[in-house]
Parts: sequence; C-alpha cells; structure tokens
Amino acid sequence: MRNAGYVARRQAGPTGEGLRVELNDGWGIVAWLEEDEEAKVFTKGLSEAELPDGIDADQIASCTGYLSIWSDDDSDFMNGVLFEEIVEAMRDAFGAFIFDNRLGEWRT
Repeated sequence: MRNAGYVARRQAGPTGEGLRVELNDGWGIVAWLEEDEEAKVFTKGLSEAELPDGIDADQIASCTGYLSIWSDDDSDFMNGVLFEEIVEAMRDAFGAFIFDNRLGEWRT
C-alpha cells in the first residue's frame, strides 16, 4: 500500500459505531458492522442468488451481519487503487467474502 500518514478514529455509521481511516490528504474510508434484521434479510438474499465457486450458500445465509465499507468521493480517481488495496487486504487477513453492492458482484 501507499506510504502515507493516516489517522484512525471512531465514527458513527448509519446503524452504529464504526471506524474511519483518513489519509493526510483528507480522503478516507469508513467501515461499520451492520447487525440488524435488515442485515439478516440482506445476507439471506445473497445466499439465494448465484454464488461463485468456493462460497457456500449456508455460510452466507448464517451470517447475522456484515461489514459495510465506504469511501469518500474520489471523483479525480486519486485513491481508487488504495481503496481496492485496503479491501483486498481485509479479505486476505480475515478470509472475508466480499460482495460489491455498488457493482452487484462478488469479489473472489
């Protein structure tokens, strides 16, 4: 990942406490855990859709929540690659299944 200073702090997300990581240039990402009835419905719906090889529908259906990750606007595309690196590093570190809600597809 890019060698840059950053600040991490707690930040409220739409459904609870989250984490914001901000780079020196002010761009950042925020992540929070979605753990409510709507999250359970969402993960059940994902489990019933077509899944890529290696993702078990029962595992997805049993999820009681999910980690929601968003970035600040990046209209000049200066930080898009960094966002991808962060998401991929989280997947590798935690063995997470990643569904890109914006694109409507799984990252495997």
